[in-house]
Amino acid sequence: MAIGLKYIDEDDKCYGITGMAIGIMVCDAENLISSISLDEEEGNAMKFTNEIFTANPRMPAKLSWQHMVEQYQIAMGMLIANLMCRNYVLRQGGISNEMKNLVYKYLQDEGKRICSLEEDEIKRLFDKNYAFMQRIFNHQGVQNIVHDFVRNLKSSRSMERSQIIENLRALSML
Repeated sequence: MAIGLKYIDEDDKCYGITGMAIGIMVCDAENLISSISLDEEEGNAMKFTNEIFTANPRMPAKLSWQHMVEQYQIAMGMLIANLMCRNYVLRQGGISNEMKNLVYKYLQDEGKRICSLEEDEIKRLFDKNYAFMQRIFNHQGVQNIVHDFVRNLKSSRSMERSQIIENLRALSML
């Protein structure tokens, strides 16, 4: 990842992948994920369907832009969820202001590049996603689900979309 969030070991990687899976589920975008694999190289652990980050060329410009912003928000949520799952659940700690600012700067650059968003728009989206993911990963019930998911992922080494959804079904009951 371009912002220096390399995994330090397999546990760190597993919790990061789990965070991204939860992030995509709580964004109601599970249709975009195809599979996950703990044995893939960093950056390739999560496979997506062809629907992610594609736009229909026949779509009107405004709808196309809205689609890109939605995709950007999903990616933002996944990145924040990765970081929070690793720090709040695995390490039972917090996220330093330095790391938060580093992630924000990366997402700010991407938001400008991908969606031509203004800084205030990016800041609003970031703050909203950050607060949302913070509530999720500080929830004891979610933390229990995370630990179960990590255990299952370590055991199976990979999961298809249906297995991911099944393993995270308890999220909908919280």
